[in-house]
Amino acid sequence: MFWKKKTLEEKVKAKVKSTLSKKIADLINNNLEVCIQFDTDNKKMPELGDSKYGGLPHYMSNTLIPKYNSRPLKFIAQINCKDLEPLQNFPHEGMLYVFLDVVDSPDSFPEKRGQFKVHHIQLLEIPAAGVSTGGDRQDSYKLEAIESINIHENQSYIFDGIDVPEEDVYKIIDLQFGAIPDIVGNYGRVKIGGIPDMHALWDWAYQHTGYVDANGVVDWSKIELSKAEAQTNAQKTLKDFELLFTIDLDSYGHTDSWIHIGIHKDDLRQRNFENVYASFIST
Repeated sequence: MFWKKKTLEEKVKAKVKSTLSKKIADLINNNLEVCIQFDTDNKKMPELGDSKYGGLPHYMSNTLIPKYNSRPLKFIAQINCKDLEPLQNFPHEGMLYVFLDVVDSPDSFPEKRGQFKVHHIQLLEIPAAGVSTGGDRQDSYKLEAIESINIHENQSYIFDGIDVPEEDVYKIIDLQFGAIPDIVGNYGRVKIGGIPDMHALWDWAYQHTGYVDANGVVDWSKIELSKAEAQTNAQKTLKDFELLFTIDLDSYGHTDSWIHIGIHKDDLRQRNFENVYASFIST
């Protein structure tokens, strides 16, 4: 007799079901999210058009690289959108490029409007139009896409109005950082899609609803002055964002820190990558 091999989703659901109380397990299993993690361990040199980290962007001339305060932003990564096919709302052709302002001191980080940019070039036939195809250097390596699955954390909006038992709170954390990575793999450095960090979600929601200073950074004094209005407005939008790109910033002087770049689902559907939000999180 041959047993059907369990899918990744089935394995995750079985682990969640066996670990948590039924009500909480059902909520999590009904809200699983597919994401794409990128394996950065193999350090393979990329070929033209691959998803990759570092080096120079393919299919993009130097004149197209965005600037902040008259200096070029650092090219971080390019993602071949074919790697995003498991993600329903994302583009499946062309190339995404991520740029950050990471040349300042470690005391500052790229959160101001203009310090982070995401570009999408729709077609890969761009060299025929005369755009250069930047070469690769030793600091460039291929990002290999791996389909994965996220579960919601215990502070997620899916638990609004629901009392999560204390024992389940700790079990959810154990699942997130132990059992689930054991099942799906933990590649961690670069990720797109799935369930955003809740801190990042709140930051994006406050930015989207306008509680920002002149630099586009969340203005907590405005939030405090608004009493509960800011939180209420942000809460209504928490379900409306996608994680567009996240990467740790260790190699840029920010130890145990990540930048999470998000986009509202309406902007993603319209392919409006000019309107993205950044949140810097440090542990």
